[in-house]
Amino acid sequence: MDELFIMKEEKVPSAIVKLTIPAILSSLVTVIYNIIDTHFVSLLHDPAMIAATTVGLPLTMILQSFGDGIAVGSGSCISRLLGAGKKEKAKKAQETSVFLALTVSLFCSLLFIIFLRQILPLFNIEDDVIGYAYDYMFIILLGGVALIGKQVLTYLLRSQGIVRFPMIAIFTGIILNTVLDPLLMFDYGLGLGIRGAALATILSQYTSMGMMIWRMLKKGNPLPWKISDLSFDKEAAADIFSVGSAAFVRNALPSFSITFLIRAAGNYSTALVAAMGVAKKSLRILTGIFGGYSQGLQPFTAYNYGAGNKKRIKEALHLSHIIILTIGILSSFLFYFKGDRIVRLLGDDPDIVYYSFMMLKGYAFSLPVLGIYHVYATTLQAFKESRRSFLLSISRQGLFYIPIVLFLPPLLHELGIYLAQPVSDWMTFFLLLYLCRDFPERLKESEDSYAE
Repeated sequence: MDELFIMKEEKVPSAIVKLTIPAILSSLVTVIYNIIDTHFVSLLHDPAMIAATTVGLPLTMILQSFGDGIAVGSGSCISRLLGAGKKEKAKKAQETSVFLALTVSLFCSLLFIIFLRQILPLFNIEDDVIGYAYDYMFIILLGGVALIGKQVLTYLLRSQGIVRFPMIAIFTGIILNTVLDPLLMFDYGLGLGIRGAALATILSQYTSMGMMIWRMLKKGNPLPWKISDLSFDKEAAADIFSVGSAAFVRNALPSFSITFLIRAAGNYSTALVAAMGVAKKSLRILTGIFGGYSQGLQPFTAYNYGAGNKKRIKEALHLSHIIILTIGILSSFLFYFKGDRIVRLLGDDPDIVYYSFMMLKGYAFSLPVLGIYHVYATTLQAFKESRRSFLLSISRQGLFYIPIVLFLPPLLHELGIYLAQPVSDWMTFFLLLYLCRDFPERLKESEDSYAE
């Protein structure tokens, strides 16, 4: 069967399911790894260790943001080119994206490792937390190539309509991490403590990446590839950067905003820092679902926009509104009324549970609009609306969130920490309404192709 059948002929609901489920898993995989680590670390009954995994989250998110930028940019570029029938250009874009993934991951991982001891004190945390965070992140950074490479390979496969195998590779890594964590961490195994959690994570991620490399090498793919296909094409790179820059910023800014929030929480207690991490990881499950859904939708919209089939795009967006709003509303009720049960899965310290639950109650007020933000941010990227997408991407965790974090906690104390994210989300939603005010009319315009 033609691998591109999903994009151009598959019934829209079926195509969305096949494209978005692997994308959601791909988007969730980093936070799932971190949540698994946090769960097992909590069994060591040391709040400083839980706080250390919180401190490690922003650094991991920065690495992931580079992977997201390359992956989203290349996926959108390749899908549009394939939709326009430009297979040779699509192949050059694929080779360029692999080259970028390798060079960027090596450079960023090495840079963070060199300066890790200087970075960690910036979080305004206690010395024991810094020590645990260093042990944890030094090992995690050794897996930077796998973290970025896995993301890019997932998008390269998905842009060609190969959607099942990335899901299998990701599931394999998650299961392996769950098995390795206790074996490497506790005394009945190697007894490595928090370092064992990090080692389990990078071994699992390299396994997933290796599986995807094997699938890329198989014959019969729409875009043939071999390991020696490492090249840099300026035109392809420019296209990847023009679209991927918004995805990079959208995913990098949370790492900086979390840094500001950690510093604000550090003024109160280590328990609040740990709780903030637990709550953020719970929220990232939802943002992973929304982000993954929208990123899975992106190659579909990009391909059909390149092919000029706007009817399929409108049907996909209509269905997406229903799905995303339903998830957002149900999650809002769950966070507000049952959030304490969620956070207890990641530890039973009474102070951590209380602070985490209060943060989840705050998040609940903006979950219904959060998914809409993700869908339209990536849809604008698929249409190569780089400026609007970039502005939208820097708003939620940058233009709005950072000033709010600097202003609200000093004014409202702990309440300001709980309200910072929902206030930023609603401000971003109103900006989205303004930026997309002409969206319905634009889908009615004559069939212009942006694949040129």
